[in-house]
Amino acid sequence: MTTPIGTTAETALRQAMERLLAGRPTLTDGRLTVTNLAREAGLSRASAYRAAAIVQAFRDHIRQRAARNMTPAARQDRIAALEAERAALQR
Repeated sequence: MTTPIGTTAETALRQAMERLLAGRPTLTDGRLTVTNLAREAGLSRASAYRAAAIVQAFRDHIRQRAARNMTPAARQDRIAALEAERAALQR
């Protein structure tokens, strides 16, 4: 069983997540990774991963942002490429 993190660490992770998602990192290059989330919070990656709900929320925000940023034309292009790849694999 994993030991849960304390409230201070949880608060640090939530604040770090807000900074990274807002594009205002203070300790990292700003890439949206769990490693940078932990660094921004001043924690180890292991400690960050013990806060599974926060890490999952961070990943969900990243996925939602990526989906919003994809234009309809780019989405259609991606679908067409995947359909062509699937057809080639079925041959």
